[in-house]
Amino acid sequence: MRRARGAVEQGEADKALEERAILYRRYRAARKAHRETLYVTHPCGGDLQIFAAQLRRYTQTSDAAPMLTYVKAAARSWLTVAPPEIKAEALSLINEHIMRIRTQAGLPPFDDPLPGEADDVFQLCKQELA
Repeated sequence: MRRARGAVEQGEADKALEERAILYRRYRAARKAHRETLYVTHPCGGDLQIFAAQLRRYTQTSDAAPMLTYVKAAARSWLTVAPPEIKAEALSLINEHIMRIRTQAGLPPFDDPLPGEADDVFQLCKQELA
């Protein structure tokens, strides 16, 4: 009896994981569609699309300094006049890109510094966009 119960629990766990994976794929698709809409319809959409393309050029953890330099330049030029929605989307792009770089490097996607430690690239970018 105990074995059957374990199998049922495992099946329920597998089903929950699959449902979660489906929801995550739907979320990613909706985020992508929203971003694509911003690129086409928002006055700052073209700049945001160029920003995203430039971020994709940074592919390694060693690209942190050049990426931060680029974000600072964007923050001081077109992002200074961008509405909050565009700034939030730019920050989202930065976050996703850093997570992708870290994951591809075999690192955990997040590694936020503890209080008293130096800020990481994401936090420095966030400060620039604030």
